[in-house]
Amino acid sequence: MNAGGHGVPPSGSSSLLSSSEPRGNEKRHVALVWFQRYPPGMSLEVYCSRCHALTETPVCDQCGEDPLLDGRFRLLAPFGHGASGQTWRAEDGETVVAIKELNFRRLADMKTLELFEREARVLSTLDHASIPHYLSDFVHEDKKHVSLYLVQEFIDGTPLDVAATTDEETVIEMLVELLNVLSYLRE
Repeated sequence: MNAGGHGVPPSGSSSLLSSSEPRGNEKRHVALVWFQRYPPGMSLEVYCSRCHALTETPVCDQCGEDPLLDGRFRLLAPFGHGASGQTWRAEDGETVVAIKELNFRRLADMKTLELFEREARVLSTLDHASIPHYLSDFVHEDKKHVSLYLVQEFIDGTPLDVAATTDEETVIEMLVELLNVLSYLRE
């Protein structure tokens, strides 16, 4: 995915720690970086990007790793999943983003990988108010697995299956907006 120069370069394990057992100065360094990024008063509860356990510390209580994805993204909550991956509501500093994860271990076939890469490529070229803006894509590897990630603007809203069960006027407004997006995509 990064061959075209999009997003963050592949980084192997971008953890602030190189081993699963941080010691002395390494622990202190990770804590300092964490608290510089997330000052007192900001919720620290995140899902660890390695083991997906909830943690409130700069080193995951469950696996001992830096819980930040690629050293910068705080995974706040999962909000979608499929056969080969998961989508997260996350933060990059103060910006809320959506991160789509495609885990290589769970790939059913290479077509899924091709579609994911195409989605990132196409999304990076689009500019429409009703389509989430592309922010980056990257590959992340650690000792246990390799995953591709697509980072895009997070759009907070009502799920389509819930919104579609409301009144007729709301459904018509949704269809008009959808037709505008389809018209944009066709051009």
